[in-house]
Amino acid sequence: MKIKTNLSYINLGLLSSYRAELMGIAALLIIICHAPVYEVSMPGSLAKILGTLGCGVDIFLFLSGMGMYNSYSNHLKKGSSLLQWWSKRYLRIIVPCLLIIIPIKCWNPNHTSVDWGNLLLELSGFGLGISPLWFVTSILFLYLITPIISFVLRGKHCIWRCVGLSLFCFVIAYPPHSLNESLAFMVQRWPSYLLGWALANSIKENKDVSIWLAVVSPLVAYVLLYFLNHRYGFHFSLFWLQGISLMMICAKLLEYMATQRRLLAFFAFMGVLSLESYVTNEYVIRSLYYFSWEVAGVFINPGNYTLYIGGTFLCIGVSYMVNKVAKAILK
Repeated sequence: MKIKTNLSYINLGLLSSYRAELMGIAALLIIICHAPVYEVSMPGSLAKILGTLGCGVDIFLFLSGMGMYNSYSNHLKKGSSLLQWWSKRYLRIIVPCLLIIIPIKCWNPNHTSVDWGNLLLELSGFGLGISPLWFVTSILFLYLITPIISFVLRGKHCIWRCVGLSLFCFVIAYPPHSLNESLAFMVQRWPSYLLGWALANSIKENKDVSIWLAVVSPLVAYVLLYFLNHRYGFHFSLFWLQGISLMMICAKLLEYMATQRRLLAFFAFMGVLSLESYVTNEYVIRSLYYFSWEVAGVFINPGNYTLYIGGTFLCIGVSYMVNKVAKAILK
């Protein structure tokens, strides 16, 4: 694909060409944003900045929406059953999760009693509010309603129906919650997925979009909603605006960095392990909390840096092995 380099627009085809790299960047953003969660010592202002990098999940959701559009379109062309399509997508998500979660649960480092009902929900991927993997639950729910999304967002001018569907998500998730709080948090992140689905065809056609529309507009909306949240106590979701604008900026930067093959290869490598790295970051590092972190009477985890940095490298290694085993199982 020949893409002209121009600062006035972004070729949407970049989102497909660099999908693996963008997934890798999103995975790294999520790993970094969890540093304050794991109580890594740092100034409060830095912790707030790193916390905003949770928008990496919204990059995941956008790219997942784009991928699911292509996957479901191929399913419709082949005429295979919906159950067959859904089960295939479900197994691709749940098998790596089980390979990570089951050993942790068997180890049980915090020695908690087992609630079998909650455990089964957690292992199914639908343990919203029980499992820390809300993103996995979100994707699985979106798989279930894919036929509805496909019906609403088909044909021309689907972007406006995407806007309407996104507003519906915000309305039903807006406090006071008509939904469970965890479910509300999940639903208000769905517009990123819906936008990825709605733009998938334009991405395939390598259409151009103005920088003003793709980057500046979401940032302006972010500033406005941020002001309303903090000045008037509103509860608008901001992560999706951060995620979309940051993803577009990263896609443009990747276009300029095309000759930096080693860096792009690293991003792509992390993109391949994006699901596994997300799950290990939630489960493996949490388990490491229960270590004493003393060697010969010397505490080796000041400021939780050893936990976080060592745990991150361990998670990448575990993710690589799980990815290989999961692929073998799914074959």
